[in-house]
Amino acid sequence: MQKTLRAGKLNEKVLKLFISTGKDEVLTLIRSLNIRPIVDPVLPTRCSERF
Repeated sequence: MQKTLRAGKLNEKVLKLFISTGKDEVLTLIRSLNIRPIVDPVLPTRCSERF
């Protein structure tokens, strides 16, 4: 992970991959650097025109 950070290649897909490993040292590093995954908001949509 350190090599990825130094190269500037950490993106959302790679971050999710690192988190999914579940390794304590990786999760600790992510927390210590205050890196959080981006959460896409769920926007309400209209299902029908009747309201």
